[in-house]
Formats: sequence, C-alpha cells, structure tokens
Amino acid sequence: MPNYTTNYNLTKPLETEKYDIKVQNGNMDKIDTAVGGLQAEFDGLEQELATYLTNYAKQMDLKIKNEVVNGNFSKGATDWLFLKATYELLYDYNIKFTGDLGYIYQNIYGIQGEKWYVKYDFTKTTEAGEINVLLNESTASVDYNKNQIIVNAPSGSPAGTNIKGSDVISLNANHKILGFSSYPSPGVNRYFRANELFAVNLTATFGAGNEPTKEEMDMLVSLVPNNWWDGELKPSQKLLLNWQLKVIRNYFNALLGGA
Repeated sequence: MPNYTTNYNLTKPLETEKYDIKVQNGNMDKIDTAVGGLQAEFDGLEQELATYLTNYAKQMDLKIKNEVVNGNFSKGATDWLFLKATYELLYDYNIKFTGDLGYIYQNIYGIQGEKWYVKYDFTKTTEAGEINVLLNESTASVDYNKNQIIVNAPSGSPAGTNIKGSDVISLNANHKILGFSSYPSPGVNRYFRANELFAVNLTATFGAGNEPTKEEMDMLVSLVPNNWWDGELKPSQKLLLNWQLKVIRNYFNALLGGA
C-alpha cells in the first residue's frame, strides 16, 4: 500500500510498486487545485490591499473624533450628566447610584444604522446591582425600555469585577445619549468606578461601507500614546502607514494560518 503526504494527501508509491500514470495525474490534480485556491485568496488580498492604499491616500486629512468628552475621567465628573447618581470620593472616585435606576451619561447623537466603535473600562465596587454601558434614544427622562446595551456586568457579580474591552455596534435607533446605567437593586446604593469610555462614529468618519472592523480599530488605538485621545486625532502619515501595515500583516498571517 502507498504512503500519503500530510498536507495534500498526495500518493507516494512504494519503491516496490510499478509506475502508474493515474497516480501521477491524480497528484497533479490535487496540487493544481491547492495552488488555484491559494491564487484566488492572494487575488482577493491584492484587491483588499489596493482598496486600503486608495483609502490611505484619502486619509491624509483624516480626523478621528472621540465623541466622549473627558471619557477617562481625568477631570473628575466634568462634562458628565447624572440621573439618580452622584460622583463621590471614597477610596477612589466612584459613581454612586442612589435611585432604582440611575444613569451617568453624555448627549451624543447617532443615526440608526450607523456603525460606532466603543471602548470601555469600568469596575464594580459593590456586588449589588447590574452596571451597563449603553445607548439610549431619550435625553429628558431616560427610558430603560429604549436602551441598547453594549456590555453588562450583572447583579451579583463580585465587587472588583472589571469589564474592559471594545466593540463595533450598529445603532438600532436614533440614539441621543451614551453612558453607564445601573438597574434597580431596591433600597441598596450601588457603586462602580468608571475608568474609561471612548466612542468614534465610524460611518461619519470613514464613510458608509468603509468602516473599519473592531480588530482594525483596536490596532489603530494601540498605536496611539496611552491608547487614548480626547477630542480629535489627526493621525500622522507615520501612524497611518503603521496602521495600514499592521492591518495588512494581520491579513497575511490569517491567510497563512497564523504563521
């Protein structure tokens, strides 16, 4: 019985076997199919690269705005609005929710269908109550039924639970606020420490259909000092080029199986 190669299952006749042209042709067909598949993937990558380079040329005047003002709370509670919540100095600055349903938020406007990149970092300092990062349609009196939850730390999760990450979301309505909320835990004050909230309107910044993915935005943010900026970032040519190269390298690694 012949042996077979590991990757493409090519037939390797034994030295004692007679030459069989069918075996040779079968091997050639397998190689042709494999190479053809790789060629198609590289053709697709070449097209994506061309698109990126075109976009890169357009991005020389790119400005990327963090819509959240003082989103890392370096200025305390400045620019934040409170509903049934207060900002208190305990062991560290903490948000205290005093009512059945509390919010700390900013008025940030988005249109249904837009894609937004949201980066967050917060820590529960009490077990009671759930803490959410969310969008909402209302500003005057926040309606819990109109929340679009981005991430959640459920009630009962231990004090000290840290929720940190990012996401690209599609708005399910015309939202007017972005912030944190705490769901009712009747008669119990709930505390958490808000470390960071960061948001970029990808559709407005890059154009519909050209929005970067979560992974691509994570790469960009990782190249910025402190992984953070307030207001508008006008990326340098060097930063944009490094971002493009990092994205391209990621595609190549994915294509080659992480090599």
